[in-house]
Amino acid sequence: MRGGIEVFYDGGCRLCVASRHWAEARDRGRRLVFRDLTAPALQTAILLDRQALALEMTVRTEDGRLLKGFDGWLAVLGALPRWRWFALVLGAPPLRWIGPSVYRFVARHRRRLPWDMADGCTGPDCTGTGGAPH
Repeated sequence: MRGGIEVFYDGGCRLCVASRHWAEARDRGRRLVFRDLTAPALQTAILLDRQALALEMTVRTEDGRLLKGFDGWLAVLGALPRWRWFALVLGAPPLRWIGPSVYRFVARHRRRLPWDMADGCTGPDCTGTGGAPH
């Protein structure tokens, strides 16, 4: 895809949807294109392994690279002009070293955390027992 960064997310997950809305509100250059993995049209249109995409947020960069989880969030933040500085801070040691673990912890336990926003999650990856999409 040219001219944009594709962000694959679980549209049945409140935390994922809230994250999308947060990023969209800050994407003044409209560089981010969000793809809901639960949309029937997307399920037949993408040439990527949908189950692999659902394990954690996946981003396809303008040059075609696939970034997952923490690295995907760094790409999203880097596309937002007022948040690039934060992507640089998170991408530098020591945050670079702990960021992926924190991301995986939140994704895996999002239903158990006190600020649970994912109680409306209806997808197959929303059990809270395995990998969560975001």
